[in-house]
Amino acid sequence: MSTLFNIGNKIVSSDTELTPLSFSPTLYVKPPQGDEEVGESGSLYTFNPANGFNFSVQRPSGDDSGKKYVLGKDGLIYEVPENTPAFEYNPDGSYKGILVEPSATNLILQSEDFSDTWSTQGAAVATNTTLAPDGETTADTLTGNGTNTNVHVQQAITFPSAGTYTFSFFAKAGTHDIIRVNIANYDFSTSNITGYELTNNGTTTIPSNPITAVGNGWYRIQFSFEVVSGDLSGQIRIFVPPSAGTTSWSNAADNNGKSVILWGAQLEKSPIATSYIPTEGNQVIRVADDISLTGASSLIGQKNTGGTLFVDVDWRLTTGTTQRLLSASDGTNNNRIQIFNDGGSVELRMLAQANGGSIEMNQGVLSSGFSGIQKFAFAYADADFELYRNGSSISTYTIGSLASLATLTDVNFGANFDGGDQANMWIRAVALYDRRLTNTELAKLTSL
Repeated sequence: MSTLFNIGNKIVSSDTELTPLSFSPTLYVKPPQGDEEVGESGSLYTFNPANGFNFSVQRPSGDDSGKKYVLGKDGLIYEVPENTPAFEYNPDGSYKGILVEPSATNLILQSEDFSDTWSTQGAAVATNTTLAPDGETTADTLTGNGTNTNVHVQQAITFPSAGTYTFSFFAKAGTHDIIRVNIANYDFSTSNITGYELTNNGTTTIPSNPITAVGNGWYRIQFSFEVVSGDLSGQIRIFVPPSAGTTSWSNAADNNGKSVILWGAQLEKSPIATSYIPTEGNQVIRVADDISLTGASSLIGQKNTGGTLFVDVDWRLTTGTTQRLLSASDGTNNNRIQIFNDGGSVELRMLAQANGGSIEMNQGVLSSGFSGIQKFAFAYADADFELYRNGSSISTYTIGSLASLATLTDVNFGANFDGGDQANMWIRAVALYDRRLTNTELAKLTSL
């Protein structure tokens, strides 16, 4: 795989439309422009201030666990080295954001070789037949041989514990453009057997198990399910079926020569599929992203001035998991200002806590219906708190006091002060202001 980033200099470009720079931020991390280099190992460049307060990017490892794999501007999956920001793009080449994720483990032993540790029924696997999403000829072809009414490839898995898991992989039409996925012989609460059509933008028989077109005829399939305590051993299966709603062929001979192309299988304990983790015979861990800026008190709005946090994201909800989008703190939970999504209530919230006492303010709105690009701004001052989303106020609070708020020194990008509660979505831009922006300014700042 290729390397996505080159060592480079700070971003330099002009802004001709309304952006966070229009309101004089003390710090602004913006989307990359053109072909300028946007980061290097160990740092994330900021556009403003010009003297450079650059975020520390930590995803360290002594092996491959610090690497990430994301979609590049040319539609291919690239390797992002350890301690480097993972800028990702949409299949059309437009900017998606910096992908900030928690740690994850791929439980599939062979993610790209479906002839090793996998077994087949009514089918044969031909390896390395097709250009994969990373541009290498490592994708395999699964073809029915007309000997069985069921045509599938499977891998035996023993889950480490009960919980929500997601199986994902990349698929492309061969001589056939339909697949089905299920789990077998587990003690699970719902099987969610799902059919997918590998045409146009892709279709799925269960919307909560999505299919996403990633370019060059490839799709990423996601299949989530809940494993309950009991028998944790069984199989993950990918079928070549006659239709999206039917697993078995009426006549075995009818599936002879029917093929689909597969690559990049992944199974993780998560309600969603995270970035691809390659494996070659063993389970592999990808470590969490930790992006932070310390010694930044001069950039953060303090208790005597008030302040504003702004974050622009490409939204991805992970049900049941708290997601910290942007945080200013003293390096502890005692003094902090945050925009986050609460995993319990599934609410986008603004939070302020002063001097380790009771939380001065922690409220928001239901976020389960959010999707796509979302712009949030949290303006704070003593007894004056406002949360805006996409041009409108969604929460107001006029009681909490910041009188005992200690000096805020640290900024955390897509995570909590301790490097936990990763956003698990794409952060497109962030900005800090050392004053409480007016409601008119907040509306303009967050308008889509």
